Amino acid sequence: MRVVAASVRSIRTRFFYGLAALLAAIGAIGGLGLAVLAQDSEPDSPNIVIAQGLAVPPESASRWRVREIEPLSADEAGPLTPDFSFAYQRSGATIIRNEVTGKRTRIEPGEAYYFSADDEYTRFRDGSDPSKTLIIEFVATDASTDVDGQIRFDSDAIESFPAGTYDYELYRARLDAAQKTAFPAHSGPALIFVIEGSIELTPKDGSASSLSANNGLIVDGDASITAGKDGAIYIIAAFGDRVLDPGEEPPATEAAATPEPTETAATPEASVNATPVASKVSATPVVEPTAKPLAPSADEDRDGLLNGQETTLGTDPLSADTDGDGLKDGDEVQRYKSDPTKKDTDGDGLKDGDEITKSKTNPTKADTDGDGTSDGDEWFLYGTDPTDKTSKP
Repeated sequence: MRVVAASVRSIRTRFFYGLAALLAAIGAIGGLGLAVLAQDSEPDSPNIVIAQGLAVPPESASRWRVREIEPLSADEAGPLTPDFSFAYQRSGATIIRNEVTGKRTRIEPGEAYYFSADDEYTRFRDGSDPSKTLIIEFVATDASTDVDGQIRFDSDAIESFPAGTYDYELYRARLDAAQKTAFPAHSGPALIFVIEGSIELTPKDGSASSLSANNGLIVDGDASITAGKDGAIYIIAAFGDRVLDPGEEPPATEAAATPEPTETAATPEASVNATPVASKVSATPVVEPTAKPLAPSADEDRDGLLNGQETTLGTDPLSADTDGDGLKDGDEVQRYKSDPTKKDTDGDGLKDGDEITKSKTNPTKADTDGDGTSDGDEWFLYGTDPTDKTSKP
């Protein structure tokens, strides 16, 4: 009986090992496929969207603000009606209830929530442990700093944003030491805020800026991000793709070129029988499709001016910088009051873009400091400071 029992155990053991090996082999084959699928679905960048919603960017000058709050208990918290914004959880846990729909969400560290504009919400900590939440929001340029919580970042005034409805997204990323990645593609200005560690942000056509924890920066255009020696965790709030409003026509696109007919080799018989009459047959004229007119309420080039405004001003609705002076048409009109159809509005010899980014002079005033010498002459000929009246030739 012992021998039989031992044999049974041996057979049973071999069976289970064999089954395990078979399952492992199948799992390896299937796992390979799953791994490939997972890799195909993973984003190329460490910037992962953790919250998003549709939003209309501010129509007037505004500031991006990041403030840290400590949500109250469920008994103490009251309803509020924020504009569109994000909540990012730093520690503890927060419960957010939409009082319009009755739906609730619980966010933990590293998670986020999107507040739709005009809906009423109640947010409170989950349990008795402290909770810390970042609120990423827009405020008017003259908004008070006497607010709930601690302001971690308050940007300078942003004069213009792209017009229309956009996909508003909050990204989160964790980078290892010295790891580098590209700033996500976005429309108009975007906000980056460092949660932990430090980063170096380098615009495509600008100098690098270093940011440590609890500091932010506004980014307009392409840029690269490199983590510091201790790595970094950061978030990015940005407007992504344009979303058409109900009834809005999509932007016109160039008609696809008609492919040339494929030439076929003529047979000797065909070439002999060809008559001059055939060559005289007139071809039917091709009528080019007419491009649809641009919607006046849209902003095709994302320069901050609607197509209708650009038509009135004489700027190109399909070029963000009509005169090529380095400034967006919208910024020239709304922020700097310069002429978006002239590279040098005041005629002082400096391009409008250079006056803003290099000489720090007024693009609408030929002699910014009023010392009797034009800004261009001071900058190019004499090497003096065109913003300092005491610095003159």
